[in-house]
Amino acid sequence: MQNGSARFIKVYVSRVIALVLFISLISVPAVTSAATVITKVSTTAAGKAYLEVGGKPFNPIAVQLRVDRAVWYGGKTLADTAAFYTDAKNQGFNTISVPIPWSQMEPTQNNYDWTWLDSYITNSKNNGLKLEIIWFGINVAGGGCSNFLPSYITSNTSVYARHSNSDGSIFSYNHDQDGTCTGYSLADSDTLNREKAALQAMMNHLGSFDTTHTTIGIQVNNESMVNALACSNGGPWDRSYDADTTAAYNASGYTNGAAFAEYQLAVYQNQLAQVIKQSDYSVYTRMNYWCQNASIINNLLTYAPNIDFWGNDPYTSEINNIRNSIDPSTKFLSISENSTYANTPYLELAAYDKGAVHYDIYQLVFQSIDGEGMVGLDHTWRPTATTIVNANNQITKEPYLTSYTSGTDISYFYNPSQTSSETKSIGFDVNFSTSNYGLGIALKTSNDIMLMGLGGGGTFKVTNRIPSSADVGYYNANHNWVSTGSKSITNNTDGTFSVAVSGTEYVKLHYNNGIPAGPTNLALNATASTTSNNGYYPTSKVNDGTSAGIVSTDNPGFPQYVTLNWSAGQSFNAVKLSSNYAQGQAPTNWDIQVSADGSTNWTTVASSGAVSWSTNGSTESREISFNEVTNKKGVRIKINNANLTWSHYAIEELAVYNHNLALFAIPSTTSNDGQFPTSNINDGTTAPIVSNNNPGFPQYVTLNWGVGQSVSAVNLATNYAQGQAPTNWDIQVSTDGSTNWTTVASSGAVTWLTNGATESRQLSFTPVANVKGVRIKMNSANLTWSHYALQEIEVFN
Repeated sequence: MQNGSARFIKVYVSRVIALVLFISLISVPAVTSAATVITKVSTTAAGKAYLEVGGKPFNPIAVQLRVDRAVWYGGKTLADTAAFYTDAKNQGFNTISVPIPWSQMEPTQNNYDWTWLDSYITNSKNNGLKLEIIWFGINVAGGGCSNFLPSYITSNTSVYARHSNSDGSIFSYNHDQDGTCTGYSLADSDTLNREKAALQAMMNHLGSFDTTHTTIGIQVNNESMVNALACSNGGPWDRSYDADTTAAYNASGYTNGAAFAEYQLAVYQNQLAQVIKQSDYSVYTRMNYWCQNASIINNLLTYAPNIDFWGNDPYTSEINNIRNSIDPSTKFLSISENSTYANTPYLELAAYDKGAVHYDIYQLVFQSIDGEGMVGLDHTWRPTATTIVNANNQITKEPYLTSYTSGTDISYFYNPSQTSSETKSIGFDVNFSTSNYGLGIALKTSNDIMLMGLGGGGTFKVTNRIPSSADVGYYNANHNWVSTGSKSITNNTDGTFSVAVSGTEYVKLHYNNGIPAGPTNLALNATASTTSNNGYYPTSKVNDGTSAGIVSTDNPGFPQYVTLNWSAGQSFNAVKLSSNYAQGQAPTNWDIQVSADGSTNWTTVASSGAVSWSTNGSTESREISFNEVTNKKGVRIKINNANLTWSHYAIEELAVYNHNLALFAIPSTTSNDGQFPTSNINDGTTAPIVSNNNPGFPQYVTLNWGVGQSVSAVNLATNYAQGQAPTNWDIQVSTDGSTNWTTVASSGAVTWLTNGATESRQLSFTPVANVKGVRIKMNSANLTWSHYALQEIEVFN
């Protein structure tokens, strides 16, 4: 009688609480703030998410260690497991993910035992690792398993309500290692409050014990889902029919039990994460999935703002599957578990390329119950470990790796072929070629171009000026560069230079005056139109600077046109077309046409010929250069043919440039007072050259290339021009760069307008091919201060 009365009171009160909880949660919850933030997800100015640890970007190279299974089934003691943290460190990981079963932390109600957790923190700290805690609570793989939950939870069915099926049966199954796994009600306030209390106790303990901030993140439950029975056995995807859930459902306005259950999962998980975020040891929070759908994700996006990000456990070695698992727009920023595949480095770069901030390998220790890991219980390395270790040791040389924006200031090269060649952009083109299954990463900062090799390594060819210096090394945890030696580079004298980078090298190319700005993409300010668009993306996506492009209607007739128009005339000499899955959907033959008014009298200035694309996945580009055209209000791509595997063609982006050939030339001058190096004359900056005092005329400034160029215009820029600028000059060209100079244009007498701000004068002429040298023959100059000065010379084809 007493027990029955207690149960009646429990049901009645819980229904009231469920109703109150629902009313309070039906509005969109806010992100919780805490007094002390240890780690968080931050965003760059370009909108790229990254993890921040100790106020700095951090890229977790993570591996999971199942301490519970090593102790319970592997014959190890807790003390034995300390050696596995050393294994993780020796294999290049900087982060270790370790589950903490609720049962080990709170063996009896309100009595906490920190032995396991403290060992995680201490062992991680002693090995220089960061720690992620994986919370094993009531929703591990959709249920609470008896080995992970305190006995006071599992034994008290009258207080802690189970998930009840519509027929009154309790959702439950037996797991070989985890015990009896039972679904728990997501509306039961008793269960929720106990789990929140346990998490609060853990956060309090971290605040007092983990004073060095070794712990950086918490996964809120593991493989959380609405209903494990539905995911694994095809059972009913539905809400629970326990009294608490039924009361909340009836008050909710929902009419579909499965939809309500998806909402409940988001609300429950958010409340657990809120405890972490409100604590004085606030760290990033994440979730992983085994089984989810778009509706679950939408609920989490709306009702779980305290979960920073989530990810799948894809268990796949397919690169495209990994790419498809990452979607920053829906907070899919993690590969939360993936096995120790031999091609793991390719998979990691694919994830980073799509915007991932987190990649976690399952797992470190091989046990027969879990499948292959990195090391055996006896600490011997397993076959795939070496490949992963070598990649880890490279990737950890760039702690800020995941804070760079793919396609803008970083590009990843991960074509899984023994021999491959890919060109991508980091604001200017970088080609990576390999003949030994190599991988590569290229990124830029304000003053440096960074090139990393992985696997078999390869050769980078960079379209930019020769750097001021080159060396090999790595960034330490504070992102200070540590040089280990110099690096040779090859000037290709065609506007590019090459650097061979092995799979163990990270190369820093430094520019004393900053990296010369890449040419302005004129397409960004144009208006786009096309003869065919299926409506999947607006036509404006073809020139917006992003990877979201246009897709044609099915079975288009050729020719097709994509047109860019400007309100004012433009000068340019190159058009770049980019596409992904190019072997299936990219144009294969096109002409470039221009128009003075943007609508009539189109003239072909270049043609692609037959184009073969290299891959059927990552973005590829083809740039076609031609002699500079001036005062054009329109450029269009006339598409003559395309790959139509899926019945359409697709273009990610069109870019239009006016490339400055002078950036890649070797300069010399007949007069320099030594105040500034001659290289200033073509470095893309406003740093000048200054002649000797009282120079005799003519004076020469010469630019040389190792291979022939087609040139049609030369621009000369200076400041304080009325006091120090040339006033009469000729443009001369040479096919060998040293003899037989021919005058192709003359300035005549030039009057400058100011004596302060920079001014320039451009001379255009009939295009001249196969030119290896261009020089400015100065016949006279303003010599108010006894010298002439030039800021920059630009040459266009």
